[in-house]
Amino acid sequence: MDTKAWLVVGASRGIGLEFVRLILASGHRVVATARGSGSALDAIARDAPDRSFIDQFVQSGVKKIDYAVINAGILEYPNRALDMTFDQFAQHLLTNAVGPVIVAQERLKLPDVSIETIAFMSSDSGSTQRFLAFEDGFAAYGVSKAALNQALRHLAEELRRKQRHTVILASRPSS
Repeated sequence: MDTKAWLVVGASRGIGLEFVRLILASGHRVVATARGSGSALDAIARDAPDRSFIDQFVQSGVKKIDYAVINAGILEYPNRALDMTFDQFAQHLLTNAVGPVIVAQERLKLPDVSIETIAFMSSDSGSTQRFLAFEDGFAAYGVSKAALNQALRHLAEELRRKQRHTVILASRPSS
């Protein structure tokens, strides 16, 4: 088996944590970030079959990341368009759109590091073509995911123009 190197940003719980579990179970190498210590990710890292590689991966400076998963995000419910505050709206935009793009941007700027594929966790709530009217209380979340999707279109096009061969994906978790 060809072992791949993964980076998972936002692995403290939920989808990101499950990504780490599945990647490790498949025998691949992974570095994951989580909010603070004491998360479920810490327990997985202790039980990982190749813990020394994770430490080396962080310390030695990775030259190639096969797959990066940018999963960090929030959904503070409810966030209705008529009720949310400026701070609630800004928090969704910063966490779900601005943050993931800046994280990718910083990784793409690293000298001598190639990233083959970056997958961002988006949502059906961010679709500008298929509005989900039944999602009451998801205004800021939906807007932030739509902003992420649009930013990724620009990111992918800019990479193409610079002849960088990183694949950009906007993925949505299936239910």
